[in-house]
Amino acid sequence: MLALDFEAVGRPEACFADLAPLLEPPQTMWMAQQPAAADVTGPPGPAYLAHWRGGLPEDGTGIRAVLGYCTGAVFAAALAGQVASRQGTPPATVLLDPEPATPATMRKQFDHALRGLTAMVPGNELSWVQGALDQASDSGDLPSLGTALSALYEKASAPAFERVGLKPDYQAGLIASFRSLMSYLAAAGDLGAASGDPGGDAGRGWASATAIISATAPDPATGAGRRISVDADHAGLLRSPAAARLVSGLLG
Repeated sequence: MLALDFEAVGRPEACFADLAPLLEPPQTMWMAQQPAAADVTGPPGPAYLAHWRGGLPEDGTGIRAVLGYCTGAVFAAALAGQVASRQGTPPATVLLDPEPATPATMRKQFDHALRGLTAMVPGNELSWVQGALDQASDSGDLPSLGTALSALYEKASAPAFERVGLKPDYQAGLIASFRSLMSYLAAAGDLGAASGDPGGDAGRGWASATAIISATAPDPATGAGRRISVDADHAGLLRSPAAARLVSGLLG
């Protein structure tokens, strides 16, 4: 099976590496890694799909299921359609707390990152960021918004990183990770713009997918063909035994 999610060091949410050992019977899971933001050329949505498609088996066979978590569900639906075309049989598509990429999604992720920076500096040293954020948020174009938020994060992080004494290479890694997240969200949004649906190919792919929805899901996933609720929170969904049982049952 193929799993799509944004992988980042130190993220608070559980990831597919937490889910894989809980599946019964055991399953081979390939976890797709997003390309570096600097390596993405052309329309970001198709570029991401092409990057992942290049890592699939050359004979186009052997993928029983495609899983997507959060915004990864947008890519999962699109990639599942391409897998079906290559191998002739559609893989099961399982979405866990699927969420389309929107300007609000980008701003939410920036707010999370800003709270981490604010905890490193005293007083109101970063109070200027909110005004700059309001200006950047005027754009509804996700690639442009992502570029603006990445630049704002880099500027805001400088005094915070300096105060706690982070080494330059670690600073660069954190900035690159945030830039990569913005690129990832812009790519998901690009797929949405191409299809006229905020979920992108999810507008079609989600209709034939099963969504497993946590108690604190960020989006109601109304586009999913089948919805199953599970008693777990969003951050812990991929380490939930209940979610693992559901996934195992769907694949069985």
